[in-house]
Amino acid sequence: MQVIPEVAMELVSTRTGEVNRLHKVLEDAGVKLATVATDVMGVSGREMMRALIDGVTDPQVLADLARARLRTKLPQLRKALTARFGEHHAFLLARMLAHVEALEADIDVLSERIAELVESHQVWLFTTRLDVPRHEQRLGIRDPRFQTRRQGPRLLARTYSEVL
Repeated sequence: MQVIPEVAMELVSTRTGEVNRLHKVLEDAGVKLATVATDVMGVSGREMMRALIDGVTDPQVLADLARARLRTKLPQLRKALTARFGEHHAFLLARMLAHVEALEADIDVLSERIAELVESHQVWLFTTRLDVPRHEQRLGIRDPRFQTRRQGPRLLARTYSEVL
């Protein structure tokens, strides 16, 4: 089980790097979406990027793809989407967006697997216990043998290898 969370954390880090590179491609094209949208990788941002990939360059059409709170910023959005988005930008953006979505799918699968393993062993993640050594604070196991009236079930620290 120890390897699965490590791989998941590495994938999250890789996704973050890829999103940063995606931002650079947008900025290179003059698309300043990040200055207006809080989350470029949100629903509106992804729809706008897909439209850019498909060849839509009209800022009005792109801005009309905004949803929810982003619709209140249409004038700023139109200005931010006025750009020189070329074919090479579309090519790179398509590859990067596909890679980010593949990473997200993998992260979701690993997260579900971690949840299954944790649930099957009645393991709870916790971070701080003064009476448990730092290197053993990764996982806690609910053990009914140590039930007390005030504390409820006591969490016993275990490392991943001891749990599985």
